[in-house]
Amino acid sequence: MAVGVWHTLLRAAAVATLALASAGLGASAVLSQARTASAQSSTQLKGVPVPHEVTSRMLPLRSPRTALVEFDLAPFPYQGRAPSGRPFLDVTDEDGRRGHSTSRGVLWEDVSFSDRRALVFIPKGFDARRPGLIVVFLHGHRATIERDVRDRQKVADQIAQANANAVLIAPQFAVNASDSSAGRFWESYGFARFLGEAGEHLTRLHGDKPAYRGRLAELGAGIRGSDDRLAVRPGSAALHDAVMAWSAANGASAVNGGLGFGRDGNEPIA
Repeated sequence: MAVGVWHTLLRAAAVATLALASAGLGASAVLSQARTASAQSSTQLKGVPVPHEVTSRMLPLRSPRTALVEFDLAPFPYQGRAPSGRPFLDVTDEDGRRGHSTSRGVLWEDVSFSDRRALVFIPKGFDARRPGLIVVFLHGHRATIERDVRDRQKVADQIAQANANAVLIAPQFAVNASDSSAGRFWESYGFARFLGEAGEHLTRLHGDKPAYRGRLAELGAGIRGSDDRLAVRPGSAALHDAVMAWSAANGASAVNGGLGFGRDGNEPIA
C-alpha cells in the first residue's frame, strides 16, 4: 500500500488513544512504542532505501472491503504476565483448563481469551495515493467485534460516512466479558508489531501487489513457501534480516526503478 506502515505508526497511535481507556492500556505506552519504532526505522535499520515519493497508478477503491482476519500478533491468546508481574493465566482446573482470575471470578482462556481475530475495513473511495490514517478501535466491556463493533455500533459505517481517507482495525480483546486486559499490548512493542501485521492484512484486503518487486526466492532460503507466498511471519526476525540484506545490496536500484520491471513478487521461478 502506498502509505507505509512505519509512517502510519504515530498517526495510528494518536487515533487509537481515543479508545484506550476501555481496553485498560495507557495511551503513553502505545505512543512511546510508536515513537521509538518510528525512530528505529530511520536511525538503526541499516541498508534501508531512503524515504522517497511514490507514484502509484492505483485508483480509489470502487467498493468497500471488510473482513474478520486472524492475526498472529493479536492481543490474545496471551500466555505472558500481567503488569503486576503475576502470570496472566493464573488458574488451572483439574482438567488442565487455564483461566484468568478477576474480582468477579474466573474468565477461562478457551471462552474469553482465544479469539485472535480483528475487524479490518477499507471504505469505498480509499485512495492509497493520498496520506491516510489507520484507525485502531479498542472495544469496551462485554463486547464482540461482530455483534457490537460491526453490527451494533457500526464503527465501519462511521468510518465510511466520515469521508476520511482512513482504514479501520478493531481487534478482539476479552470476548463478551467485563475485563480490561490488554494481552500482547502489554508487551514492549506489542502494539507496534500488531500494526506491522495489520499493514500486511490491509495490503491483501486492498488487493495491492507486494511492495517488494523481486521474487520471494531472492530473499533467501525459507522465505518463499510452496504456494509462492510468504512462508514466514511478517514480523519475524528471519524476514527482517532477509529484507535488510536485500536492501543493502539492491536498495539504490530498487528506489530508482532499476529492479522489478513489473514482476508481482510472487511469480514462480522458471
